[in-house]
Amino acid sequence: MAVVSLCRKLHPSNAARFQSNASNGQRGSGLTRDQASKEAADLELQYDAHGYRDKATVRAVDPPVPVEVFQPAGRLDAWVRENGEWIGRVRRHDGEYTWIRHTDLRPIGDR
Repeated sequence: MAVVSLCRKLHPSNAARFQSNASNGQRGSGLTRDQASKEAADLELQYDAHGYRDKATVRAVDPPVPVEVFQPAGRLDAWVRENGEWIGRVRRHDGEYTWIRHTDLRPIGDR
């Protein structure tokens, strides 16, 4: 709780956010690697470095679309707007997620 007190001194609104995140810290225990990767990728859609993302900056792609960069990259399933540009969440063929700038992505077949 000393960290919560420190956060409260820095800014009172931070203390509740930190405490909430700390109490949810066990959400990833007992998951397989694929489940943990999916959970982490979903949390990236909900939060940025400063807290909750504005819903206007997140767009789901349903169904996911196969995309490539210089070679097939995986399936695009969401967009996030950060610092004025769209970044795509791509699930690679090995099941891991990666983030790729919109200017670097194109649908497979568009050459």
